[in-house]
Amino acid sequence: MTKALPTALLRSTCSEASKTIVNVLEFALKSEEQNVALIKSLLYCLGSLLRAQSIDVWSTESIRHLFRILLRFACHEKPAWRKACHESILSIVNANLENSLVSTHPASHQAAEFILNIITEEHNSLCSFVKIRDTDCTRLLQALHLISGVAISLTKADLKKCCEVLLELTRFPNSSVAEKCFESIGKIFENHPNNESMPQELSGRIVTAMYSSKPAEPTVLEIGSTNLLQAWFSSIFSACAHLSYCAKTFRKEDEKRIANQHLDRFIRLLFESILDSSLAKMRQFCAVLLDRCLTDLLYSHIEELEFMAHCPQLLPHLAQQFRDSLVLRYRDSWLLTIPIFARLCRIWPRSENAELPPSLAENLRNIAQLRDSLADGSCPLLDSHSSTEAKNALVDEFDRACIAAINTWGPELILRDVISIEPLLVELEELKSLHLLRSWILPLVMRSVPMHSCDISFFTDYILSLADRAVAVTKKLAAGQGFVSKLPTASVPKSWEPISKTLGNRLAEEVINTPILREAILKSLRALCEVAADQEAGLKVMRGGARVIIPRLLTIYEDCDPESQCDLKQKLRSTLLAYFSILPPKIVNNPCEIAIKKYEETEKYSPFFAL
Repeated sequence: MTKALPTALLRSTCSEASKTIVNVLEFALKSEEQNVALIKSLLYCLGSLLRAQSIDVWSTESIRHLFRILLRFACHEKPAWRKACHESILSIVNANLENSLVSTHPASHQAAEFILNIITEEHNSLCSFVKIRDTDCTRLLQALHLISGVAISLTKADLKKCCEVLLELTRFPNSSVAEKCFESIGKIFENHPNNESMPQELSGRIVTAMYSSKPAEPTVLEIGSTNLLQAWFSSIFSACAHLSYCAKTFRKEDEKRIANQHLDRFIRLLFESILDSSLAKMRQFCAVLLDRCLTDLLYSHIEELEFMAHCPQLLPHLAQQFRDSLVLRYRDSWLLTIPIFARLCRIWPRSENAELPPSLAENLRNIAQLRDSLADGSCPLLDSHSSTEAKNALVDEFDRACIAAINTWGPELILRDVISIEPLLVELEELKSLHLLRSWILPLVMRSVPMHSCDISFFTDYILSLADRAVAVTKKLAAGQGFVSKLPTASVPKSWEPISKTLGNRLAEEVINTPILREAILKSLRALCEVAADQEAGLKVMRGGARVIIPRLLTIYEDCDPESQCDLKQKLRSTLLAYFSILPPKIVNNPCEIAIKKYEETEKYSPFFAL
């Protein structure tokens, strides 16, 4: 109701209204059955009455006495009264001062002095405890909660003293109190105090002091949580955001330099924490915070605050750190660092000649090599116990990083100079071993939406020439497939002489080096064995080639994965059985003796015995 009353009426009746409120409040507190709702309403009424008073009357003792009565409930044990007191105090100290000559409310100094006295008293009384529990710090935590809201309206001297007390309490032997101190400091920066109360130089000194108060990371064996360290990182982020806000607002050279240097230091620390932290939860938190720094702060610093002039080494340093992280020692962090690299590709400033920075190009080549090793679906880079979801997630992050590079820098720089499609076509043209490791780049090129169009000469000279070569390879493969498909259905050879010397060597070489032709070769061998069974010349040729090709087929048969290569294993078994049916016992005995010898040495059952 008091909020709806005119300000002039509240000022003119302040004396009578305050006496009535105080008398009713004292009576309600002395009664045996205290009316919680009544006292809560009286506190709100007293706060609204004081808020309506002009700045000039706050120098009188009567108004200050009324405010002291309100402050008595700041750390009260009843939550409803404490909440009403906090809201009333904040509404008073943060009152509209547009029509006043002062930038801070007179009540803010009185409130800060009262709260800091409570903090000091509680600190001194708790220091004598051997073990400080959270329940012992209730009053201290309540005072810390209020001081962060009052601090925005303090003068420079009061705000400096307040931050000194909070920084000193960060070493308090209770994690909840230290965490609350960091949260209070972060909230002060989030509220963006005016430049008179907290100039850029003071903000920078506070941030520097906070680095010396960094809490130690809990070990894996400790029960404690990471909330304290996360609160510290969050407070530093809020401080960097405040420095950035001030630098963009006032556009002074010193403020730009301070904001850039502190952001540079914080980003380096976050990336190091992602790599060095032993706690997965902490690594995840730092990765999210680093992404916010790059997106919300660093990009605008590069565009507006001349970041590259003040801190030219940050981006190359991050690229170097990322390159060093692409080793198996840090593979648990790849899912976190690869998205960070993709973000770097997006925010890295383009040079005048629009060339790809060497550090980015080197990292993209390393990513392409790792992605090549995952092209066939096997994941030797990961632990054998890793889940399928983790393996697929790693492939997805590699692909997203490459798409981000193509979209930001254009296909011309990426496909021609960094992730070339040339190895894929060379592999197809030579037809020695068709693993097609670089085939993953083709769907990414189709999905990409580049920000900058490529030169027409790149399309005509590079893309079209690759397309022509791909068409030629396709025609060659189609012709070869047609020839091979006819081979098993051929009738009885007119003469075995042309293949009597080269059959075993050629087929053995192709069945090992050309997986794509294995099915056709095995089918052809089965057909030849069937034809040669009734011909002496055919038996001679097939038995001669058996000395070379049988060991190769047995090696492939034993190495087949029983789950993913069941079909190939069945065809190999059929081919070997067809071959054994036309071989003399002397030739068959040789692989049997080798299998028995391996079994005696390793005591491992050989798949050969299943034949």
